[in-house]
Amino acid sequence: MNMIDRGKTSALSCCSDELVKKVLAVADGTITDENIVNNVLEHIATCDSCLELYKTYFEVFADSTIADECNTVDVEINCSNGSLIPLSTAFVMSQQAAVLSSGDNSVVEINYPFDDSIISIKCSYKEDAFDVAVYSDKSIKVHLITNTKHEILTTGSLPAVFRAIGDENILLLFDLRKALKIRLNKN
Repeated sequence: MNMIDRGKTSALSCCSDELVKKVLAVADGTITDENIVNNVLEHIATCDSCLELYKTYFEVFADSTIADECNTVDVEINCSNGSLIPLSTAFVMSQQAAVLSSGDNSVVEINYPFDDSIISIKCSYKEDAFDVAVYSDKSIKVHLITNTKHEILTTGSLPAVFRAIGDENILLLFDLRKALKIRLNKN
C-alpha cells in the first residue's frame, strides 16, 4: 500500500470532508473550541494543502485588509557547525553571533510585518535544538507547531520564547491570521 504525502496532494483528495470543513471553520472563526482549534492547527503544520486552504479562505472570503495580512512567508536557514546561515532573504534582517553564549552559536533575526507593527523573530541553535523568540510591542497569541509539539504563548512586555525545538520544520501562527514557516536544515 502506498503512503499518501499530504504535503503534495490537494486537501480535498487526501483529507476528509469533515477535516476540510474544520480548517475553514477555524479560519472564519466559527469554531472557537480551543481543543478543536489546536487539533486543526497541528494538522495544518503537517499538511501543506490544508495550510494553503486556510490561507486561501482569507484571500477569497475576507476583506482585502485581512487577506493582505494572511500571507505565509517561508524562510529557510542552514545550520552548519552551530552557525545559522539564512538562505531566504525575505524579512531576514540580520545575522549575528550570539553574545553571552558558549561555543559556536549564532542568531538569525527575522522582522515580519504584522498589522501596523513589526514582529521580531530570533532563531538560535545550540546542542542540536533550536530556540525561537518572538518579540512584539503588542499582545499577540503565537502558536508554534512542529511535527512533535504545539505550544501557545503570548507576546507582550516579555517575548514568547520557544525552547529546545528538535524539528526542522516550524510553523508560527500569529493571532491565527498570519503565518511564518521556518525550515531549518541541519548539516
